[in-house]
Amino acid sequence: MDSSSALNIVLPVLIALAVAGRGFRVDEDYMVRWANSAGLELTNENRPVVRRYLLWSRRSRTAGGLAGVLLPTIYVRLTAPDSEPDGWIFVLMIVGYLLGALFAELVVNRPWRRRQPDQPDPRSLKEYLPAYVLVLQRGLTILIPIFVIAYALLAPHSDSSRLHPGLIAALGFYGVCIAIFVEWIQRIIVSRRTPPGLSGDETVADAMKASSVRVVAGASLALLLNVVGPLALALLTLAGPTGNVVAIGLMFVLFPASIVLWLHLGKPQGVKVDKPLAKEKKI
Repeated sequence: MDSSSALNIVLPVLIALAVAGRGFRVDEDYMVRWANSAGLELTNENRPVVRRYLLWSRRSRTAGGLAGVLLPTIYVRLTAPDSEPDGWIFVLMIVGYLLGALFAELVVNRPWRRRQPDQPDPRSLKEYLPAYVLVLQRGLTILIPIFVIAYALLAPHSDSSRLHPGLIAALGFYGVCIAIFVEWIQRIIVSRRTPPGLSGDETVADAMKASSVRVVAGASLALLLNVVGPLALALLTLAGPTGNVVAIGLMFVLFPASIVLWLHLGKPQGVKVDKPLAKEKKI
């Protein structure tokens, strides 16, 4: 391996170490901002639980995102030094970030613990996610197969250069699987019982759940937009030069939108969940 190849590997590693230096820590300011965003008061009882939740959630997401960038980059630099993985880096970073977020929720926070008999039934997902996020999450899931079917029907009648319908179908299948899996995970998070250290403090537990489902939603929406974008691009190119112009304009909208949603929903925010009025039990 020559000096140029070594530099191409060392540089991203150094950048990753700089990012990890901040992304693996949770200081007091980070915790206070998270608590204030949900209107919560940190106490001696809930502070250790909140710190553990924020620390492992942030560490897992950071590690996953870095792995999504570093592993493919190092692999390409070692096996094909003349190739550039730049086109896939953003998507792979989001995939790693999402896997890290899921690791934090499924392994660290152990959502499969059964709820105690005296704990209320879990509320619906719409109480933890903004309405526009649910609309986007489910709307994109419906839009993906529509684009795939439309491409399969129109491609044979177009003279423009096009991708194989099987490749488009595979991309659509990948997107739909992500969407279904993510919503399933979100429902698991919502149904998770209150951690032992927060017994009797459902408000903090709800804020943690809302924060988790938002983080997962942000990464999944970024991925879904990067599935819908290429599908729309492939479909519009069937219309010839005019379709190509529209497709380029659309990509300039969808790609920034995926970044904005990912960053916005992934920032520290303990969202306040409005509790419905408790119904009186009949004697």
